[in-house]
Amino acid sequence: TRPERIVEDLRSAFRAAMTGRRGPVFVEIPRDVLNNQTVKAAELTPDRYRATHPLLPHPDAIREAARLVNRAERPLLLVGGGVNWAEANELLVRLADQAALPMITAYGRNDVVPGSHPLYIGPLGRAGSPEAAAACRRADVLLVIGSRLGQFTAHFDDRYIKPETRIVQIDVHGRDIGRYYPVALGIEADAREACRALLDTLGKDDLSEARRAWRREAETFRAQRQARLAAEAKLATLPLKPQRVYAELRRVLPPDTIVTLDAGAAPAYGYDRLAFAHPRTFLTPLDLGGLGFAFPEALGAKLGRPDAPVLAIHGDGGFLMNSQELETAVRHHVNVVTLVMNNNCWGSEKAYQKHFYGERYIGCDIGNPRYDHFARLFGAEGYYAEHPDQVADAMRAAFACGKPAIVEVPIDPDEFPIPVTAVRPTGPGTAAAAPRGVTR
Repeated sequence: TRPERIVEDLRSAFRAAMTGRRGPVFVEIPRDVLNNQTVKAAELTPDRYRATHPLLPHPDAIREAARLVNRAERPLLLVGGGVNWAEANELLVRLADQAALPMITAYGRNDVVPGSHPLYIGPLGRAGSPEAAAACRRADVLLVIGSRLGQFTAHFDDRYIKPETRIVQIDVHGRDIGRYYPVALGIEADAREACRALLDTLGKDDLSEARRAWRREAETFRAQRQARLAAEAKLATLPLKPQRVYAELRRVLPPDTIVTLDAGAAPAYGYDRLAFAHPRTFLTPLDLGGLGFAFPEALGAKLGRPDAPVLAIHGDGGFLMNSQELETAVRHHVNVVTLVMNNNCWGSEKAYQKHFYGERYIGCDIGNPRYDHFARLFGAEGYYAEHPDQVADAMRAAFACGKPAIVEVPIDPDEFPIPVTAVRPTGPGTAAAAPRGVTR
């Protein structure tokens, strides 16, 4: 509220944004404070007002983590976004290779490890891979690096993480260690430094018979997922199933493509069906689930990395939340491609009404323009693909056209992901919705 506080508050904002668990910070400055003001302040480099070196793990904690992992019969790596923030991706893969640790990723963090890695099973969580979920249920020690084990990753119950599973949780912010699941060991540390320390401490790939059997089981989980995705590439019904659309995307997208995934039913299929080769190429609304996220996020990604192809994936309802920003993209030559999978409905709402209300649909069907025509009205380019063999050609043309572009694909209006609560375990012995170890 005073001009002389502006610099101090901005430094506080950058300190909060760039220290520990990084993220956006909102700073409000009233107009009357900005008007006709001259603020004098010393220029300070970041190291003068915030910590700039990573948080190191305690050596005793690393030794205990190594002991727990080495003694486990079925250890599993669960990797979160903290690995991307710390730029620890290569170290993490080396750690998995050295200790023969199968890997799964937290919700929306599929780009943390290469999808082609033989130890990678798949993504855990809401709309994730059932094979990753099965592996998580089998693990006796879960080595969690850079994840809070939040709602959309673990659902705060025991459907994935069993009460008997021992958790080693490594996170840059101590507030979130053991917050949702009791841990056998918590380590507050930067993911890169923790991986480096574990590489120096964990044993080499000299496996017991139990660990070799676990390696084979993990390979089976991975093979089952790959077979399931391959089978979806043969779906030929019209309108197209969204699963088939994602199979075509896996075939055509360049490996350096940045994908922004919206909330909603059609985008939800992407969490288990998109393949990533490089870190920082998958952007999602995470647990917030905000509709309309993907297109404006794609504009920002393209501005930040103009040489990379950028694809926003939307359903029809979500795209209409921010479709007017197509004019912004055209005016500033921000050449992103938007895929609109059109089922003429609010798919997530319709899925709940289908599963819980006997298919009594209320207020979930909507109308749409032809989005290829819509794009051209703004001066962008538009494409329409309704057959499987048209999707890849349309995507290639859209990326090559030199303009912002929309590719519309009509999809099956009756194909929805099963709502999470519809598959929640019930009956004796299952956990309540509260975090494990917490009494409601």
